[in-house]
Amino acid sequence: MKAIFGAAVLATIPVFATPPASKPAPCPSCDKGISRAAALTAPADCLKGGLDATFAVNGMEKEGLTTGVRDALAGIEGVHIEKVCPQSAVVKVNYDPAKTSPSKVATTISGTGANVEGQRLTFKIAGMTCSGCSGKLTKVLAKTDGVTKVASVSHEKGNATLLIDPAKTDQEKITGVINKVGYKVVES
Repeated sequence: MKAIFGAAVLATIPVFATPPASKPAPCPSCDKGISRAAALTAPADCLKGGLDATFAVNGMEKEGLTTGVRDALAGIEGVHIEKVCPQSAVVKVNYDPAKTSPSKVATTISGTGANVEGQRLTFKIAGMTCSGCSGKLTKVLAKTDGVTKVASVSHEKGNATLLIDPAKTDQEKITGVINKVGYKVVES
């Protein structure tokens, strides 16, 4: 009886043809077909030759400012937004260095009324063996032009995290400073 009932139900279910999917617009950075909404948060692999940049940003808890930051960043050619979080005060993007720069991203974020503390950089470092090494590198980095904050330097973990003003310095220059002090930035 169940089989007959099931067969009768299946026989009365109409079969609909699936309508053709509309073709999404190409991503403005890599020409892959994705929607505008997806372009705002597209994965890093969508962007050809893209680089990640993370910024410490305060003030995004103000009403509408998170949306303002997202909208402003969406207007920069070659930028994919990965994260805009007022709770953790972080903005993370993936950008095409041929089309924009961390300095342009930081300036754009600042233009919304949010306070950009700096671009966050983390380095893996070999050669630090004691707290004296950590202290020495902390002092050197703190005096380096363009470094806005030394968040941490750990000989135990073999890393350093700092904030920089991307208009004044970049990862390559900070790598040079660390290596000149006698330690070695390890490429990951």
